[in-house]
Amino acid sequence: MIIRDVVKFLIDNGPGRTQRQLSVAIFGSDDRGYQQRVNWECRNLTDNGQVACRGAGGINDPYTYYPVTEAAN
Repeated sequence: MIIRDVVKFLIDNGPGRTQRQLSVAIFGSDDRGYQQRVNWECRNLTDNGQVACRGAGGINDPYTYYPVTEAAN
């Protein structure tokens, strides 16, 4: 299973997670290198219309990710 599949599964089953939360769930580490890998996958999934992104992307309003159907509500 590739990281993209795991990220998509986590978003589908636990919407509203940040990249940091997804990174810790997958790798068990708060290391920024792991978060960058998750960031790339989240951007790819968002660009492909598979997940939706909310938030401004800053420290006070980080991106959170949702299944496309839930984001439309």
